[in-house]
Amino acid sequence: MCPEISRNRERSSPSRCQPVGDAPLRTVAAWVALVAAAGCTGAVGEDAQGFSKSNGATSAGGPAPTTTSGATTASSTGGGTGSGDWQTDGGLGEQVGADGVPLIRARTWRLTHAEYRATVRDLLGIEAALDAPPPDAQGYYKNQSALLQVPLATAKYYFDAAESIAAQLTTADLNRLMPCAALSGCTDQFISAFVERAFRRPPTSDELETYRALFDVAAAASDASYPYRAVIQGVLNSPHFLYRSEVGSPERQGEQLFQLTDHETASFLSYSLLGTPPNQALLDAASRGELVTKAGLAAAVSAVLATPAAATGLRTFIENWLLIPDMRLIDKDSQLFTGYGENIQNLMQEEARAFIEQVGTLTGTAPAMVSVAVPSVSAELDAFYRGDPSGAAGGPRLGGLALGSVLAEHGRFNLSSPVLRGLFVRNRVLCQVIESPPDDVDTTIEAPMAGGPVQTTRQSFEAHTSNAVCQQCHQYIDTLGFPFESFDGAGRFRTMENGVAIDTTGELVGTDVDRPVANYEELVLALSESANYRDCVALQGYRYLFGQMEPEAEVLPQAVTQGREALATGGLLGDLLEGLLSADVSVLQRQR
Repeated sequence: MCPEISRNRERSSPSRCQPVGDAPLRTVAAWVALVAAAGCTGAVGEDAQGFSKSNGATSAGGPAPTTTSGATTASSTGGGTGSGDWQTDGGLGEQVGADGVPLIRARTWRLTHAEYRATVRDLLGIEAALDAPPPDAQGYYKNQSALLQVPLATAKYYFDAAESIAAQLTTADLNRLMPCAALSGCTDQFISAFVERAFRRPPTSDELETYRALFDVAAAASDASYPYRAVIQGVLNSPHFLYRSEVGSPERQGEQLFQLTDHETASFLSYSLLGTPPNQALLDAASRGELVTKAGLAAAVSAVLATPAAATGLRTFIENWLLIPDMRLIDKDSQLFTGYGENIQNLMQEEARAFIEQVGTLTGTAPAMVSVAVPSVSAELDAFYRGDPSGAAGGPRLGGLALGSVLAEHGRFNLSSPVLRGLFVRNRVLCQVIESPPDDVDTTIEAPMAGGPVQTTRQSFEAHTSNAVCQQCHQYIDTLGFPFESFDGAGRFRTMENGVAIDTTGELVGTDVDRPVANYEELVLALSESANYRDCVALQGYRYLFGQMEPEAEVLPQAVTQGREALATGGLLGDLLEGLLSADVSVLQRQR
């Protein structure tokens, strides 16, 4: 029931791989590449590190835990791990270690499209054209590991991308990849070095033999560069290139508990925050065996945070956390919201970038993300925000919740929406979720009309709180959404609607800072003081960096605990990242 506000969970049902069937036999290299990309048979010896033959994933299910006024209760969840050629698991397990800390299941984790392009750029120095569609199911974040698999239906896109990339390489490009001076005399060294860089770990002898055999088959072609392109194409379609693995070393795969390898940890640290493959310094630390030690992991985390890309990664997290939309997709009634169009959409996008660059620094704080003034980026956008005559004196805009893009995304085509905005705060800012109403509940809202019985948007939505059934949920939603009524559906300031004064009073309920609020400014001030909000920022950081939701267990992963501790006394966002990434149990100790 709605009075028990749930901690958010997302579930998905990823597709199982099917037999390859009659794949296009363009060349031996192409056939091997397609089979490897599908990940269905391990035909090129690609299962040496423990990938299942299907590269499928299952996500944990079960009832969601509930929170009320910050208290948490939870129930355990199921989720099988397979047997024999074991299935990897993109979800979280229900079991906990001896100290009560949840352990995370082994998994493989496909590179996102952005990570794929960044990895090809790092590996080959060229831009990759990858037209693969996004997952059918949309997770809480786009990088959720349970969604990031390669079902057979999309394997062709990876095959085509690898073929295009290999063909795009010039002789000069290939020569730059050679350990020796030219395309001759060091084939084995080239294969070894290239596979190691592409897999982000040392290759096995079986893998080297496979790619050497592929090279020899392709060497029958008259083009001397073709065997090198064939190896590159095959490697780019390997599961070990397309996926990040978190399965442990082959020697310990029969054990229930195991550590990530050094190289798996290196990939986790780099991809999770930076969105790029680990650099040479991180790979060298992995090769020296340093990342499985507490001191070595701490040093690696510090080194990653010291790179300029760390700030970019933090800003990417904030953009995903706030659900900054592509404004080109946000349609509004331009007659009602005068001036709304392509220019304003672009300026709202620019405003969001400027704000996130301002608050999304390693020395930034969680309270600042909801309370500091949004920078002005354009006189044209400022004028638009004051385009409603009743809002000519409005301002300032405080925090990320007042970004024009966020307000427009959580508004309707021709009016605002206290429900969408209230749900946004509950879900993304407080990490609480209100279940959707039953299908037989009428959710129709009467549009306000000048001179009619309902003249403001608030009056339209107040029917929720007057109906006992609806009130069970909407007492937690609408009371958070009403303070946003000082912004119309396109994010413009206003104090009147249809000639009636806007009522912006609301109330925080089910939090640690419960209180009535008079307006939006009082709402975000209360949120900036809230421990529930700071805890949610840490939890959102975990969900994003680890690519999966927290387990349904009474004790949260150590990474979340350390992240919360980092923010408990107004800690910096850099401290949050350090706490999340350096947790021994959450990073190193996984369970199938």
